[in-house]
Amino acid sequence: MKIGDPIVMVSGDGEREAMPAFLYVYVEDTDETYRRAIGAGGEPIEEPKDTPMATDER
Repeated sequence: MKIGDPIVMVSGDGEREAMPAFLYVYVEDTDETYRRAIGAGGEPIEEPKDTPMATDER
């Protein structure tokens, strides 16, 4: 998977036991990135939202 310039490797289980994980990616325009991901066939776990925390989860 490529996110911007870097490549992020994601795989299923195999030699290692599978475990749940989350990958947080910080982007310039959260709403546009979300729309593009859904348009490309991504399946959302939850929609972006504003939170009172220091990080933006929109």
